Amino acid sequence: MYTRILYALTAAVILAAVAAGCWLARERIGIERGFNQVEIAVFYDEAAFMAAAEGRPFSEVLAELKEAGVTTVFFKEPSLEEGRVGGLFEVCRGSELVRYPAIGPAVGQVSPGSTCLVIWNRDTFRQMQELMRTRLPGAVFIEDTGGPYLAVLPVPFAQLKDMGTGFPREPLQEVADAGLRTVVQVRSWKGATPESIAALGEYLRDIPGLSAVAFNDLSLPGFPAYIDELAGALEELGVPVADIEFYPQVGLKNLGSRLAQRTVLTHTIAVEEMPKYDVRRAADRYVLAATERNVRLLVVRLFFDPAAGGTGVLAENAAFLSGIATRLEAEGLTLGTASRMPGWNYPLWLNFLVGLGVIAGGVLLLDRLGFRRLGLVLGTAAALGWAAMSYGGAAAGAKLMALGAATVFPTLSVITFVRPQGTSPWQSLLRLAAATGLSLVGAVLLVGALAGTRYMLKLDAFSGVKLAHLLPLLLVALYFAFLLPSGRRLADLKQQVESMLNQPILVKFAVACAILAAFGLVYLLRTGNDAGTLVLPLELKVRAFLDQALAVRPRTKEFLIGHPLLLLLFYTGYRNARYLVLVLLAAIGQISAVMTFAHLHTPLEISLIRVFNGLWLGALIGLVLIAAWCLFDRLAAPARLPAMEPPGWKVVKKAGGK
Repeated sequence: MYTRILYALTAAVILAAVAAGCWLARERIGIERGFNQVEIAVFYDEAAFMAAAEGRPFSEVLAELKEAGVTTVFFKEPSLEEGRVGGLFEVCRGSELVRYPAIGPAVGQVSPGSTCLVIWNRDTFRQMQELMRTRLPGAVFIEDTGGPYLAVLPVPFAQLKDMGTGFPREPLQEVADAGLRTVVQVRSWKGATPESIAALGEYLRDIPGLSAVAFNDLSLPGFPAYIDELAGALEELGVPVADIEFYPQVGLKNLGSRLAQRTVLTHTIAVEEMPKYDVRRAADRYVLAATERNVRLLVVRLFFDPAAGGTGVLAENAAFLSGIATRLEAEGLTLGTASRMPGWNYPLWLNFLVGLGVIAGGVLLLDRLGFRRLGLVLGTAAALGWAAMSYGGAAAGAKLMALGAATVFPTLSVITFVRPQGTSPWQSLLRLAAATGLSLVGAVLLVGALAGTRYMLKLDAFSGVKLAHLLPLLLVALYFAFLLPSGRRLADLKQQVESMLNQPILVKFAVACAILAAFGLVYLLRTGNDAGTLVLPLELKVRAFLDQALAVRPRTKEFLIGHPLLLLLFYTGYRNARYLVLVLLAAIGQISAVMTFAHLHTPLEISLIRVFNGLWLGALIGLVLIAAWCLFDRLAAPARLPAMEPPGWKVVKKAGGK
């Protein structure tokens, strides 16, 4: 009676939490569907080079690029070193100015040991002067020489070579006249002050057609001391900050959370990566970023064939860009100024209810593990703590609930549906669907716990990715290795653990443990955003094929490992401890299905399709695996090892000797 009451209460809370999570998920899908305008940008330097190579005016090249789908030109702020190498000025000591007689009497104003820039062009001089005079308060700019012009710097050039020199005004105006937008990438500078940051804001306000602001360096200017001043200066511009994928910048998330316009997720290919790409693979990468990761600013690298000598480069790249634009529109996206994520206000009690559902799931899991009293005590304490954190608006509480959802429900799914008795292939398929459904309750609660545009824009993220992949496996291993054979009695559990620890270790078991440990390490290292280095070339080819064949590629560990092995396990039943490795590998698919939804910047509909594709494809492979198992079982019947049932178990054998 008591058990039925406990199960009824936890089930009611979980159902209410799932309803709240589904409502939040529906709201999120509505926001994502309206967030569908993508900006395609090209680098100014590459477009200018292309114009020179073709021998055509820059304005004509811009017109053709616009016709191909380009909406924006991306300007990187040149550094002092780039200006020196490009011949815009020469660097010398004050004592060497006598080599430039055209400077005239200004030579007498300069200390012999000073660092001097001899600048040939007036426009370049004024471009550099605008920002450098606030970034280097001690710098002196002398324009009345009539040319060349002089900048006297208070610091050795070697310490200033990475400082930005501003943006060329004439090309900026040409881009605006062509009807294109502009994104500028600003360099950081040492010793940023509120005055120099305010000057940056005023400078950027005069750039025509400004669409977004990006930053060049690993740390933002003025961070952390003047992040509020930087946010204030950018807020007045009314444009978002570019958050460049795979290029983490210190202070960017902090800045984005302070801006009403927030950030725009941005993707490009690093110049050093370009030799690895052909036109098709590069286009695939850009389209995938926009369709599957909410990227709304694509900064496209152009292709230049050294053997062609620059001829025909405009036509080739226009076709490349047009292909990207066409594919984006076919995916339901439109071209223009990057969409900005709207605000999302929802009743906070929904979020609180979602957390209660996670806690109820935890109570149910502990009961299944044989720790009912502990579950009730911890569940009560967790509910009180969650109420306090929800009242205080602590984001850490929501992240903790999301981690709990990703841990509890895949574990509960595996220990509920994997049984000693085997079943038919059809019943195994139904059980796979039911197990995945229970796991996805965790996905619904995870999405509900971390509802908010800051997660969709990657200003914040799911915490504990590797823990969420590891904890369910540890709990599943604990259950099947110790709790299930002991009848979930704590005394027997202690006895089993002590007995295991007192056993001698054979070499074959040590080798097996080492192999499992290596597999586990690879499994954990392949989680998260830095897992690409462990992907084999063959797997990359399979991924590319699946992207083309299915539009949304399922995860390898779901359709190739987890789901097929879980289907096989349902068919055979968990007969004895020899199946422990099989059940752990099978659990990976359930964990991965839930963690697919932890990629909160991925559109929710994409995640749903990804999980569905993994499920049906994994089921097909699982059926093939069952057929192979049956064939092997018949061929190896005379040599089959005797069953080794744990104490108190009774294996139900099926027809055919299974």
